[in-house]
Amino acid sequence: WRGRRFESCQAHHGIMRKRYIALIFIASALAALAFVVFTANKPIKLNLEKVEIADSPEEMEKGYMGRTDICDKCGMLFVFGSPQQVSFWMKDTPTSLDIVMMKSDGTITDIYRSTEPNSEKMLPSSSDKVAYVLEVKSGGASNLSIGQRIDIDQLKSTSR
Repeated sequence: WRGRRFESCQAHHGIMRKRYIALIFIASALAALAFVVFTANKPIKLNLEKVEIADSPEEMEKGYMGRTDICDKCGMLFVFGSPQQVSFWMKDTPTSLDIVMMKSDGTITDIYRSTEPNSEKMLPSSSDKVAYVLEVKSGGASNLSIGQRIDIDQLKSTSR
């Protein structure tokens, strides 16, 4: 009888150990999933010192045309009245730019990196829901990717 009870006890501990390991694995997976979900929704604050706002047709048409004095931590935020399909070009813009297109909540839909200066090639948005476009000096958007969300309020508060 003792031998049987000992074997039963060992089997029970083996089952409990497997359950404990499975529980730890599930808890770790849930923690990792929660981290991804919460950080994916958190808007990114960009390290820009100065953001110019272009919200009139004249300011939007001009943008950075003719400008060579764009600092590394500066940007221009184009603010559209309502979400729409947009298209940009680099005509008469002598400085290479990164162009970041975003929805009204700041979610990035398109990024054009290291655009060709003075090019008349059209750079269209892939979405008809673009509400903002941020232009920064080439390389300024290197840490951004499609699907991330930019803190638009923070950009606007940096405007001068």
